[in-house]
Amino acid sequence: MSLARRGIGISVYGGHGRTWISNARLSALTHMPQYQNRVHHEVGFSLTGLFYLFRLDVTRRLDTSGYFIGIGIGPGFME
Repeated sequence: MSLARRGIGISVYGGHGRTWISNARLSALTHMPQYQNRVHHEVGFSLTGLFYLFRLDVTRRLDTSGYFIGIGIGPGFME
């Protein structure tokens, strides 16, 4: 049986971003935040509709080594 007939979907995604805080703003803060002043790249995919309401996410960092796996809930309970 195909994945679509079982109600399972596949999503592919990617992300690119950068975080930074200027020296003027950093000196005005009352605490020292943890952040990385560099570019962040990632790509991943999700399987949705597992057991009707679960989602499995697998993400790979491209700017450094590492894989991240997550499990989410939704949107099956909303129908």
